[in-house]
Amino acid sequence: MGYLYFSNNKSPQAKVDRAWKIRPVVDVLQRTFARGYKVPPVISFDEATLPSRSRYNPTRQFNKDKPHKWARRIEVYCSVKTHLRTPVPKDNNCGEAAVLRNLNVLCPPSATSAWHLVVTDRFYISVKLALELLHRRMYLTGTIQTKQAGYAKDVITK
Repeated sequence: MGYLYFSNNKSPQAKVDRAWKIRPVVDVLQRTFARGYKVPPVISFDEATLPSRSRYNPTRQFNKDKPHKWARRIEVYCSVKTHLRTPVPKDNNCGEAAVLRNLNVLCPPSATSAWHLVVTDRFYISVKLALELLHRRMYLTGTIQTKQAGYAKDVITK
């Protein structure tokens, strides 16, 4: 009885979801916290890294320019009064797609919802995202890369 297992490691879910063993617990926690969470008027999206020295952590990334060379990347949502961190699984959604995906979870689109302000950094922002969020009753502010592909040169003011 020294080793008692309740999960099958050969499950097909193990190949697509790194947290598949604890997924039921994570789902219950997400539903529980979502019931008590009120979306603030100002939402900020950014990314952060958590230092990790464990070589057994499959989600860690190497960054030679940081004080901690190995770290786990997470997306951080902030407001004035609350600070909520959610680990992000590795997928192809990045930049503006990540903001839309996270906003769908945080506050689903509604024609009658209150207006919100979304603050992002240059990695997430684009004119296309600003127009999409405007249709969802959200304003977007942040810094933008003027040399980014798809950025209209007519928007630049000097």
